[in-house]
Amino acid sequence: MSKPSLLFSLGVGQSISILCTGMGVFSQLLAREGSRVPTTQTFVPYCLLTLFLAYRLLKHQPITVVWWKYLFIAFADAEANYLIVKAYQYTTITSVMLLDCSTIPISMILSKWWLKASYTRRHYTGVAIALTGLFCIFLSDLGKEHEAGAAAAPIFGDLLVILAACCYSISNVAQELMIKGGVDQFEYLGMIGLFAACINGVQMVLLDWNDLMRIQWTPRQVWYLFGFAACLVSMYSITPIFMHRCGAVLMNLSLLTADGWAVIASLVIFRDSFPVLYLMGFVIILAGLIVYHKTPETVEVYSIVQNEHTEEDDIENVDHFAIAASDEEWKQRRVSTETTQARHGPTRKKKKEGIELEPLDSKKEGLLTGQ
Repeated sequence: MSKPSLLFSLGVGQSISILCTGMGVFSQLLAREGSRVPTTQTFVPYCLLTLFLAYRLLKHQPITVVWWKYLFIAFADAEANYLIVKAYQYTTITSVMLLDCSTIPISMILSKWWLKASYTRRHYTGVAIALTGLFCIFLSDLGKEHEAGAAAAPIFGDLLVILAACCYSISNVAQELMIKGGVDQFEYLGMIGLFAACINGVQMVLLDWNDLMRIQWTPRQVWYLFGFAACLVSMYSITPIFMHRCGAVLMNLSLLTADGWAVIASLVIFRDSFPVLYLMGFVIILAGLIVYHKTPETVEVYSIVQNEHTEEDDIENVDHFAIAASDEEWKQRRVSTETTQARHGPTRKKKKEGIELEPLDSKKEGLLTGQ
């Protein structure tokens, strides 16, 4: 697979980044309106993703990967979304977006384990620099616990974000493995939506049902919920395209720019303050991104769909093809030779379609006829 162009990486990567920031904005708007039902927020988009599976089934296309693999990825993805939405109730949008950068080192570890990814010293240096930036964010939130009007519990919210980042990394690297392994994009999105909707449905009844019944839904809250669902479905629809060309680690690196969009949203929409440590952490993280991008990583992928041929099947097919091609060539040579003998005698040679024709001797004719 060829290296993706810079325009493609920037365009699609930043589209995902803006959509991710939009999800954060709508989540915090819902939280400020009193709608604290994280599983309900993600249940609607997951149900919409099942339309991809319905489209595939209408075309009578079978499922190519065993169901439990989709269940594993869907569980990680559903819990990641639940935790990240829950975190918005305790900390600020800027903290969520910046601390979510911890998906980068986690994705590197999983890529090295599952995809046999190869990293250089420059890659590890970039990650170390980014982690230094994350430490600055923690220091900034430590001082917020005693401020009036600040987030409810910023440290607890930060821990939820890091746990969500672990789940996101599992989901992203597994998605890269499946998409690059030959799984159809519609099948992947539809199956993830199906299992994740079931998981979210159970969680919604167990965790959010009482809060859901107490909410007096207003048109504004409905629009916020619709905006969140639109951002999530759009992001999920284009992520497999980016994942196939660029990979999970590069996607998480591209999402670092979502921090900038989050800062703008915090200043313009929420009128939040901007501590100096946030700026320091943001600049340090960008420095780590630049260092990492100097050298692209390499990964090893293989097909994981159920109906793929084994290596022995491919060798057998090649042998059969060679035998068939050889028989066909002998038949063509025999017909052409008989025609030549009839017209010009047995000793005349003629070239036809790049093959030099000559009379068949008894040995070759015996091999052809089985005698």
